Amino acid sequence: MLLDLLLLAAGLVAGFINSVAGSGSMLTIPALMMYGLPAPLANGTNRVGLLAQGLFGIMGFRHGGVKIRPITALLVIPAVLGALLGAQIAVQLPEDVLNIAITIILAVMVGTVFLKPKRWERSHDGMENVHRRPVVWLALLLTGIYAGFIQIGSGYFILFTALLIGGMDLLRANVLKVIIQMALQLTVIPFYFYHGQIDWRAGLLLAAGMALGAWIGSKMAIKGGAKFLRYVIIGSVLLFVGYQLFKVLGS
Repeated sequence: MLLDLLLLAAGLVAGFINSVAGSGSMLTIPALMMYGLPAPLANGTNRVGLLAQGLFGIMGFRHGGVKIRPITALLVIPAVLGALLGAQIAVQLPEDVLNIAITIILAVMVGTVFLKPKRWERSHDGMENVHRRPVVWLALLLTGIYAGFIQIGSGYFILFTALLIGGMDLLRANVLKVIIQMALQLTVIPFYFYHGQIDWRAGLLLAAGMALGAWIGSKMAIKGGAKFLRYVIIGSVLLFVGYQLFKVLGS
């Protein structure tokens, strides 16, 4: 019973974090392993929570009056294709090298918060032309490849692509991130299900917590605006960079 409550609580916090920033899987993967799941089963089960989180996050944004344009569906395509490719090439990449590269890239990206803060404070949504920029498609393809086999931190790359390359405002960039991540889970969950890597009891508990957390997070993102999102993203990216450094140095 206690482990059930802890898993539910971890899902609640992770769902909130993921709906406004990212890296909630830093909480849910360890929580699932504490629940008694081996790492591969925890990784697959975590996707059930992420799917519920995405669905309720989108519902929360829509309920709060954020318009989700049909053109968004186009930007899902390169990320999903990348995820399918990433699942195939995962075993060929040294994880330590990838962790170092990711840490450096994210540190540079979050540095733009201080160097060019105005880019985080656009008042227009930027959706008119973002789908016409090949560099956005390329960046989302690469992000999908990464998400296909690691997932943790992939939301940051979607967020920064939409914001810094695509020219979207921070709220819409965050909504796009939630939509793409939900699409990615729909892509990979059948794979994990087929290979028996989903514990449905743990997955549904996690999903309940993450769904509620995502709903709350989406409401706070709308209410708090760019300033709130900016500070939450800074904090979570710094925690993620520290987590990555710990993994690299610990190995």
